Amino acid sequence: GTSAHISTIFSLNIGLAGESLENINATCYDIMPYVFHIPFPTDQKWECNIAAAFMNIGLQLFAGVIASNDAIFVGLLGCLKTQMIIVGHVFKTLRARTLKKLDLPTNYALMYDSENPILEKELYTQLNKAIEHLMILLRARDDIESMFTYVTLSQSIASLFIIASCLFVASTVPIGSPNFFSQLEYFVCVLVQFSLICWCGNEITIASATITTALYESDWFSCSARYKTSMIITMTRMQRPVYLTIGKFTPLTLTALITIFRGSFSYFTVFKSIQ
Repeated sequence: GTSAHISTIFSLNIGLAGESLENINATCYDIMPYVFHIPFPTDQKWECNIAAAFMNIGLQLFAGVIASNDAIFVGLLGCLKTQMIIVGHVFKTLRARTLKKLDLPTNYALMYDSENPILEKELYTQLNKAIEHLMILLRARDDIESMFTYVTLSQSIASLFIIASCLFVASTVPIGSPNFFSQLEYFVCVLVQFSLICWCGNEITIASATITTALYESDWFSCSARYKTSMIITMTRMQRPVYLTIGKFTPLTLTALITIFRGSFSYFTVFKSIQ
């Protein structure tokens, strides 16, 4: 919106001579970079300047709504990813932290933890606390998906056609023109927006995949049977990938981003073939 406003002001105040648009046999609609209904007369240059500012205000408000939604979504995903990483480290360092809590030596070792009931009980308690926290995170993932999955679906479909249309319009206007740079920046903005969402979704999947490895590396050889049972059940659960979906159809990962790119270029090719 800002670049479109700047390009319009540039075309009006530098590219055109005089104060009336009638001298160049054009209207303000011919100068505006986007299709836009102007609800007041724009015969004079200053009136067209006001129309450009009016258009820019609307675009900025719309961009603010989108940015707020994306900021909340990406912030929640970042928090969930961080918590997944923390839980993985909790599992991996469970024995060392338990020994420290019980004031036992760091090299304290037993053939079977059941020989020290206090240690065995504390290990099992700490494991259950970590598993409970992990289950809370998985429920949080469900809540985040229920709030944003259809919004993400709308963004995916919109990005698919916006990228294709921006490429098509940019290929039909002179390179270096204000409209060309406006379309190029719009393309980059949509590209960055959707890439950020897919990248954050992909990070959730990567972070959750490390939990199984962290459990295996938690020095469980001497643990009790109930400890090992809980550990195996958790590892089995985490073998299923944790991800958010786009409208309940496909995972929100970098693969989805590549699919959108391929679809956009396919539509761009179709647009060019029927031009």
